[in-house]
Amino acid sequence: MEIVSYTPVTRSWRNTFLRLLFGVIFAAAGVLLVFLRPDPAGILIALLCVLMCVAVIWAAIANSYTGACPTCGAVQKAVGGMHRCGNCLAYGEIVERQYRQMQPDCVLNAPLFAALIPEPCYMPKLCTGCGMTSTRSERLRIIRTEFAFDLEVPFCDLHRGTAELGSEIAEGRKHPNIPVLRVASYRFYREFLKLNGRGVE
Repeated sequence: MEIVSYTPVTRSWRNTFLRLLFGVIFAAAGVLLVFLRPDPAGILIALLCVLMCVAVIWAAIANSYTGACPTCGAVQKAVGGMHRCGNCLAYGEIVERQYRQMQPDCVLNAPLFAALIPEPCYMPKLCTGCGMTSTRSERLRIIRTEFAFDLEVPFCDLHRGTAELGSEIAEGRKHPNIPVLRVASYRFYREFLKLNGRGVE
């Protein structure tokens, strides 16, 4: 297993406080709704408020760190769990208050490594599920208001469903939704970026 770099992270108390504040607001709204609307619809909305409260508090606890990307050194805010650097596009994860590079051979149970799809787009001859040599390809399709296209994506004989097309919101663009390819293999993700002249070393 390849040795990876890591950098320390510090908690952003501002982000933590703001998220906890929103959590308290959702909780208060849920309690208030139970008293104001004790009918099924009111209780349902109150339960949704409680779920939002739990989600926001969890984000305050787990995703309110600040640290330097262990790959390129760019400062990242609101870091937590698995995080993609906004500068070099390398993924890392927060483990025991350290921002660690992702293992190059990391394979996830779901396609979560998201790469922006350039035009033209070149595919490495690797499986999107395991990062080994691909033996076949499948055509994936996505249709959105801003774009619609098909993409041939490589797999090996053992894997399918380890890639999907999606979209992300990009700030400062004419069309905010941009297409992304999500894969399960970090080796494929890195080679895809390299082949298309983007991010990571």
